[in-house]
Amino acid sequence: MNEYMKRVKWTDRIRNEAGLERVDEERMMLKLIRKRKRNWFKVCHGSLYDVMWIADEPRQFNLPTLPQRRINYVPEKLPSKYGVHSEKYLPLRTATPVVAGIEFGGCLNKLGLQNISSDSLQVKKLRQELRERAFQSWCSLNQKGKGVILYKEFTPAKKWIRQPDRLTSSEWRLALKMTANVCPLRAIPGRSRDGNHCCRCFSEIEILGHVLDACPFSETLRKSRHRRIRFMIAEALRKKGLTVHEEVHGISQEGSCRRIDMLAIPPGSTSGYIIDPTIRFEAQEQQPAEVHAEKCRIYEPSVPFYLEEYHLTTIEVVGLMVGARGTIPRLFVTFCKKFQLNNDFIRDVSLIAIRGLLAILKYHLYFVS
Repeated sequence: MNEYMKRVKWTDRIRNEAGLERVDEERMMLKLIRKRKRNWFKVCHGSLYDVMWIADEPRQFNLPTLPQRRINYVPEKLPSKYGVHSEKYLPLRTATPVVAGIEFGGCLNKLGLQNISSDSLQVKKLRQELRERAFQSWCSLNQKGKGVILYKEFTPAKKWIRQPDRLTSSEWRLALKMTANVCPLRAIPGRSRDGNHCCRCFSEIEILGHVLDACPFSETLRKSRHRRIRFMIAEALRKKGLTVHEEVHGISQEGSCRRIDMLAIPPGSTSGYIIDPTIRFEAQEQQPAEVHAEKCRIYEPSVPFYLEEYHLTTIEVVGLMVGARGTIPRLFVTFCKKFQLNNDFIRDVSLIAIRGLLAILKYHLYFVS
């Protein structure tokens, strides 16, 4: 590289791109950063495929103290004199090794995994059990675990965590904070010296749900995010051959005016679908069903008007909830399968919701009038 750099003089005053072209090199910094992020996140989630790391102080993990002694069944990839470093590794194998006279079953008891038999132990099963327990512990938290239960309903929507190719570094970091509900808002203790109410509207406590769903300061951005998702769904249905009418006005049986987001009619059919996508901050597991029931109560009184207007026999109201933090409920997945919309489309909807959330949050936190 030093020999190549001789071709570029400081007096040339050229940009980095032109200098790299002269030496036949490409930009590697962004690729290297993304690679390190993926590796870091993989380790943070305990994806050590063959071993479970035990620190020099076993009391941190509430495990029995292990003396300095060679441990059986250690993977060959761990380089050291005895197969391990100064730290000790407790291997997770299908066999039942004895570590310094302590049976492997005793370690399972210390981990609280008495329901797993050491005779038929599998690494994948043990890892899954520990992850499930950690997830349930996360869901039980009052503030940081609010709405987390919906993350498991469609896990491919979280692909952006390990492959943040469509997010900048700052967006990726802020999205991770948003996922755990630890964004720098006034509701977090120590963030503000003059109270925890919203710094924009001063009406409610500044929590993430208020910023994303209720604060009037970001109402324009919320409407813009809703329109983008509605347009994505409408275009996907049109590609499948359905006739889609957007922003259709109607009159309910009580005489009030209604406006539906979409009216989708399959080709050659006399049945239609009133589709209303809604973005809500995740709160509980039953929230998607509650949103669907809410939309049915709102739009069912106007169904007779649309039956007569579009010469249909039946119309079904579909309330689709998309989580403000990018979660996709099962009802949304079932709707997509019904109209043959693949997982890539669902992930795109999730990513649009996340990018809209980040825009709202940054505007709320950093905009200076």
